[in-house]
Amino acid sequence: MKKIDVQNSITKYLANNRFTIIDSLSKRYSISSYEEYISCFTLIKTTFQNSIIEFSEEGKNFIDKMNDFITNAIKDENEETIEQYVSNNIRNTLGFNYNREINLISIYPKSFLLQRECSQEAFTNIYSELGYDMLKDYINLVKSPSNFSSYINDSSRQIVAMKFLLFKTDHHSSTKLKRDYSAKTIYQETNNNINESLSAITKEKEDFINYMSEQKENYNNWFEDTSDKMDNFILNHSNELSNLEKTYEEKLKIEKPAEFMLEQANKYKKSFYLWCLAIVILSSILLILLAFIISPSISFNDKLVTINVLSKDMPVYSSVIILAMISLVIYVLRIFIKMAISSKHLMEEYKQKYSLTYFYLSLVNNGNIEDEQSRNIILTSLFTKADTGLIKNDSSSDTEKTLLAQLIK
Repeated sequence: MKKIDVQNSITKYLANNRFTIIDSLSKRYSISSYEEYISCFTLIKTTFQNSIIEFSEEGKNFIDKMNDFITNAIKDENEETIEQYVSNNIRNTLGFNYNREINLISIYPKSFLLQRECSQEAFTNIYSELGYDMLKDYINLVKSPSNFSSYINDSSRQIVAMKFLLFKTDHHSSTKLKRDYSAKTIYQETNNNINESLSAITKEKEDFINYMSEQKENYNNWFEDTSDKMDNFILNHSNELSNLEKTYEEKLKIEKPAEFMLEQANKYKKSFYLWCLAIVILSSILLILLAFIISPSISFNDKLVTINVLSKDMPVYSSVIILAMISLVIYVLRIFIKMAISSKHLMEEYKQKYSLTYFYLSLVNNGNIEDEQSRNIILTSLFTKADTGLIKNDSSSDTEKTLLAQLIK
C-alpha cells in the first residue's frame, strides 16, 4: 500500500464526508480534501510559529495526526481495503464529532479582519504582553463587545478591556496625529461606556425599587388579609367560647331539674302501668259481680236459689246492696281510669320538658338565644306546674308565670 493511495482515499472520503473546523473567533471553514486539510493546518502552524506558540502547536498537532494516520494505514495488514480503513478510522483519528465539526483553540489566519482590534498584530501584541490566558479573554471580548462594561468592572480583566479600547481607537498608532485622534476617541468611548453603565445601574436601581414596592404592597395585602382572618377567627371562637360558658351555666341551672323531670317521667310511667293493672283487676271483679246478677240460679246443697235483682225470692234489701256494690265498683273503676290517664299525661309532660331542656341547651350553645326575654320565656315554660289532666284548665296562671320569671332572673 502506497502513501499516495492513502492520500487519494482520504481525499475521496472527505469529498463525500466533508467536515468543518471552527476557530476561536467562531469562523467556520469546510475541509473537503487531503490537500485542504494539510494547507489549512500548515498555514496555522507557520503563521503563529514565531508569535503565538499554542496556536502553532495546534496546527502542527493536526498535521502529525494526519501523518500518523497515513503511516498506520500503510502498515495495516488486515484484509480491509484502503477505503474501508479510512472510513472506519479517520473520524476518531482526527477527532471530529458526529456533526463532522472540530473546534480549534487557534485562529485560522483568514479570520482576521481589517479592524485593528481584530488584527493579527493585536492578538500577537496581547499574547506577548499579557500571556495566553489573557489572550483567550481578549478573543471572547472581540467576539462579544457588549461585554466591555463587565470587563471594565472586573479587576482581573480590566487591562484586557483597556487593550481592546486602545486597539479599537487606533491609539497604538505610531503617528502623533492618530494618537491624538485616538485619545479623543478613547475619551468618547469611555464616556459612552460610563453613560451606559450609569444607565444600566439606574435601570437596575429603578427595577429594584419597583420590585421592593411590589413586594411591600404584596406584604401589606397579605398582612391585611391575615389580620382580617385572624380577627374573624378570634371573634368566632370568642362567640363559641361565650356560648360554651353560657351553656355550662345554663346546664348547671337546669341539670337537677332535668334529672327530676326524667325521674318523674319514669315514676308516672310505672304509675300508669299499675293503674292499668288495677283497672284490669277491678273490671274483672265487676264482671264477676255482673255474672252473679245475671246468672239465673245458684245451687246450695239441695236447694236452688235464683240470684236475680228482679227475683221475687231475693229480699229487697239484698238487691239494693248488690246494686250499691256495683255502683261503687263502677265509680272506683272510673277513678282508676282517670288516674291511669293522668299518669300517662304526666309521663308525656315530663318527657317533653326533659327533651325541651336539652333542646334549650343546644340553642344556647349555638348562640340562637340572644335576648334575655326569649330565655325567660323558655325557662318559664319549662318550670311551670305540670298539667295533671284531672281538673279542667289545670295550668299555672299568668301571675305564677310572672313570679317564676322574676325568680329565674
